[in-house]
Amino acid sequence: MEYFYIIVIVIAILILITSIFLLISVVHPRRYTLEKSKIREQEREALGDYEKLYKENYVVESYDGYFLNVTYIPNNSKKFVIISHGHTYTRYGSIKYLHIFRHLGYNVIIYDNRGHGANKKVAITMGYKESRDLIEIINDTYYRYGEDIYLGLHGESMGSAITNMALKYHPKIAFIVSDCGYSDLMILLASLARTKFHFPTFIIDISSLFCKILYGFSFWEIRPIQELRTNNIPICFIHGANDKFIDYSHSQNMYQTNPGYKEIHIISGAGHAKSWDVDKEGYQKIITNFLENIAK
Repeated sequence: MEYFYIIVIVIAILILITSIFLLISVVHPRRYTLEKSKIREQEREALGDYEKLYKENYVVESYDGYFLNVTYIPNNSKKFVIISHGHTYTRYGSIKYLHIFRHLGYNVIIYDNRGHGANKKVAITMGYKESRDLIEIINDTYYRYGEDIYLGLHGESMGSAITNMALKYHPKIAFIVSDCGYSDLMILLASLARTKFHFPTFIIDISSLFCKILYGFSFWEIRPIQELRTNNIPICFIHGANDKFIDYSHSQNMYQTNPGYKEIHIISGAGHAKSWDVDKEGYQKIITNFLENIAK
């Protein structure tokens, strides 16, 4: 009988440790520094002439007093786009898309998500707080550059989730480009638990409970798809067909749920956040055609 209790205690401890490990992987992962992300983007030839462009760096204070580092690259027009990067990365990951929008005449704003890049290191909330941060950047953009600007959003991976979740606050925006985002964090984490870590999926529920207790939000609350059910802002979904991290079915489900104008492009041969890498000209054409279509 003593052995039975020992086994139960050991199993309970293993479950606890595993749950905490998964929670830390989400909210306190190892993150890229600005310098390391810059080097990585240089190696993949994604920076182009970025270093030569005129830039303005400033900070935006969010709703809770948290400060976000922002870079503005002007292009002498009334068209603006704000680009949100992915989990663990920095604003340098947004530069490859910056060039596309600049070519189309857009002023571009890139920034480090909460807890990333040059910002103070805090817990990452996968869109829960970050979506409100984005709203503050949107409001700041109108304040700085005028209420009459034409403003759109682009998000990659977690940046896509942030962008889609921001719809909850009814922002004044003209379009969204949603690249390889997750529709539901619990679905994503359950899939990763099975395929990447080989853990039973109930571990995610326990991690979510700890997350609610420690950080004020649960994984169940991160459902970007929910904000699309009544969306009427034009949205272009892009996803790699070979994405092994966030399956392209997430974008398909969001596309089917969204009632407004929408497009979806599944890029053959592209892994996670690699659609631009696989077909740079094709990616630019998708963005160009989408913006032309919604302008008609």
